[in-house]
Amino acid sequence: MSNLHNGGAVQVATSFLREIVNLKNFFDSKDITILISTEVKINLSHSLQDIKSVYKIVELDVFGLGALLPSKRVIFSNFELIFTLFGPDYLPFIKSKKIVGFAQPWIIYNNTVLYQRLGFFSSIKTRLGFWIKKQFFKTADVYVVELEHVKNGMLSKGLGSKENIHIAYNCISRSYIELDNTLLYSGSLSKKKFTIGLISRNYFHKNICIIPEVKAVLLHKYGKDIDFCVTFNETEFNSHSDFFQQNVINLGPKSVDDCLDTYLSFDAVIFPSLLECFSATPLEALASCRVLFASDMPFNRDVCGEYAYYFNPLDPNDAAEVISKYIDDKWGRDLEERLAARMYAIKFSSPVDRALIYVDVINKVSL
Repeated sequence: MSNLHNGGAVQVATSFLREIVNLKNFFDSKDITILISTEVKINLSHSLQDIKSVYKIVELDVFGLGALLPSKRVIFSNFELIFTLFGPDYLPFIKSKKIVGFAQPWIIYNNTVLYQRLGFFSSIKTRLGFWIKKQFFKTADVYVVELEHVKNGMLSKGLGSKENIHIAYNCISRSYIELDNTLLYSGSLSKKKFTIGLISRNYFHKNICIIPEVKAVLLHKYGKDIDFCVTFNETEFNSHSDFFQQNVINLGPKSVDDCLDTYLSFDAVIFPSLLECFSATPLEALASCRVLFASDMPFNRDVCGEYAYYFNPLDPNDAAEVISKYIDDKWGRDLEERLAARMYAIKFSSPVDRALIYVDVINKVSL
């Protein structure tokens, strides 16, 4: 986990590490060292000491191709087996057996709209970058993915085989499952404004640029003045246009432990992404009893089923219509529906189930 520095990958790492504190005996007496980035360490907060009491923890920051540096390779070359939670690991020609987590939708899907938005030269650069990543992924012995469609996509692109790609369903972290029910359904009707938020980094494929356009349509066509919030760092927020900055509230980055309280401060969550292998955001929104407005894409429907309100992610008018209709028809009268969505999200998978699959794959590969 030395290569994880932001986004949902850090959250998965944090959740997994907290679960395996109680799974030491499942590793068949293996000598285990866990390499974590500074960001993962920060997000572990008070859990770090518990993990250190069971496993050897080494803080190490590796950035992309930096894994090829001799000073980094010598560290990895000492292991018989390396499990990289999310790859590529950039460790070719290492004698170790390698398990690599795959979550790169740009590699397995044709992203015509996104490449058009990038422009000619940026598109070529992006395609080349992901082609290089694909070559490094090919050096893995075994892969772990988060949903069936990812496995199918990998097979269609010549990555892995039916036998060496394992599925470990992503899930919400334990804090959402153990949430005090009295906090689930806040008295939002007493607020002056309906608030819609998104907890995310400023990734291009998330399609976040649509948000101020949706806000404008809601105001001018439907007469609804709604607050939209994001959680960008200063550089990410300033990279957007004046129109974006004037119409979107930036709450600043949130640690893993802060995310739940942030969700509870929203009335709803918007997830306009155009491309995913899997994102925990929709499930976290549902588990927090927040209304979810999501892009009408297969990766969202596969995860959320009937529990989201879907819109065309390329049409701010459609998104605004879906949001406006919900507010008019259901806002404040949908507690039963939200609670059903919460139970669905909780049962989708669990942190301990995911951790056990990771451990099982490690044990099988090490035989």
